[in-house]
Amino acid sequence: MNTSNAVPWRDVDAKRIEDMIAVLISRLHPETQRIDGSGGDGGRDVQIPAPDGLVIYEVKSFTRRLEKSQRAQIKRSLKKAKVLKPRVWHLVMPLDMTPGELDWYNEVKETYAFMSDFTRGRTWLDSEMAKHPEIARYYLGDSNAEIVKALKEIGQEKAALANGIDDASARIVSLATRLNEIDPHYKFKFSTNADGDVNFEIIPRYAGAELDRPITIKAKISFPSTVEGTSAATRFRDTLHYGVPGEVLGENIHNISVDAPAGFGGEWTGGRLWLSGIHPPVAGEVDFRLITADSSERILSNIPMRIDERYMGSKGGQLHLMDHSGQFKVTMRTNFETRKSNFNFSLSPKPGVLPAVALPTARFWATMRPGNKFSFTIGTADPVEFFSIDEELLPNGGDYYEFLSALARVQQASGVFFPIPEELTESEERALRQVVRLLDGEKQSGTWSNLVLRITKEGLERWRAVNSDNAAPFKAVSDIILRIAGRELYLGRLERVFESAKVAEWPETNGSDADGILELRIIPGASTACTSRIVQ
Repeated sequence: MNTSNAVPWRDVDAKRIEDMIAVLISRLHPETQRIDGSGGDGGRDVQIPAPDGLVIYEVKSFTRRLEKSQRAQIKRSLKKAKVLKPRVWHLVMPLDMTPGELDWYNEVKETYAFMSDFTRGRTWLDSEMAKHPEIARYYLGDSNAEIVKALKEIGQEKAALANGIDDASARIVSLATRLNEIDPHYKFKFSTNADGDVNFEIIPRYAGAELDRPITIKAKISFPSTVEGTSAATRFRDTLHYGVPGEVLGENIHNISVDAPAGFGGEWTGGRLWLSGIHPPVAGEVDFRLITADSSERILSNIPMRIDERYMGSKGGQLHLMDHSGQFKVTMRTNFETRKSNFNFSLSPKPGVLPAVALPTARFWATMRPGNKFSFTIGTADPVEFFSIDEELLPNGGDYYEFLSALARVQQASGVFFPIPEELTESEERALRQVVRLLDGEKQSGTWSNLVLRITKEGLERWRAVNSDNAAPFKAVSDIILRIAGRELYLGRLERVFESAKVAEWPETNGSDADGILELRIIPGASTACTSRIVQ
């Protein structure tokens, strides 16, 4: 049964039929991947890589009965598809099978369990094509005349302002909707700026649309033999070869010819040209990792990186990576012809980052020094290739790593977390290093000159009874408070043992405060030595 908008399939050449059906499937399933059949499609024209297995759509242009030749073609496609181990294989063609042809198809299906029941014949195609009339209009009709008419109407919409902004907006939206109903490959977005310029954005409707209907640009561009001209020419070649975004000024442009969908093409001179390579899609989050190793390729550091930007050009691609702290960036440019890669590393402090978050990156930079090597990998795979490090990229990188380690350590011990300070005083840095050594269990030795204790009257009398004026060992326990970056961090209890201590002068007991607290000054006796350690 045919619908009123049925496509006259028998009057359409085979190549156009296959293009129309492939575009329809891509529109129904935007996640599809198109297969170029010019070199043999391996038993599939359109495929959908799904988590539970590959889905294949085999497109045939058969419009008449399935004779021996057509049946042989279907079997050949099945044999090729079997190698791919698909979850399901669909046959799509503008032909409804007869009962005899269905019997043959089901017999073949007994051999290839992944074959689906045949449901995508002419009836199904006519129904789906009626829901997407722009596909047939593009391939079989004169959609360009409709486009030109719509664009002319958009250009006349300034007159509509006389009837009010609501009327003008409704008419422009209607015209834009008409344009988006014409082209099966792209959608069109319109916007204006404060100067009254109208901007058009062309957006692919599905993955691979730019291959079905490519946008081509022909340009005559030249650069002067000056320092600026040579630099501009280099940037332009980078754009062509690696897809890096770039701009060509009007003074270098002699002529531009663009063939774009929906009539958005033409020829121009002057102006500015902005170019960017294609952005290859990323299938989910890629576990990209940077690695450093010693001269024997023993791993020193392994940090995860996320893909920030991807570009592809005629000779290779450029990958922009960023660590999870947002401070460390890597640009990797690969020439596919020579199979060689260049790397550019940059580290830019970013406000608001916690020391523990930046610590893996700091460790990586500390190991990026001459004599070591670096590489990259994806997931748990082995490194692709190790590259020698010929120069120290971050002077004093080890000092920065030790500083962040110390800061992360005291934050973890105290439970007080704050971003990396822009700067610390020398006394704060000294105190930080000293506290970390104590947290590591180190017993610190030093000297002292005097100590003031706050003591009760009863305590003073007990002290006098035990020590009198004689020097003796003395132990004191107090809180460890680290004052750093405007914060106070409590880090536990500090025990200090003084080898020899005595009272400098006994205070008057009537000089105590309201709570009966006196100040007792202690000074060294025969020795000024003391030791400190953290206690429970």
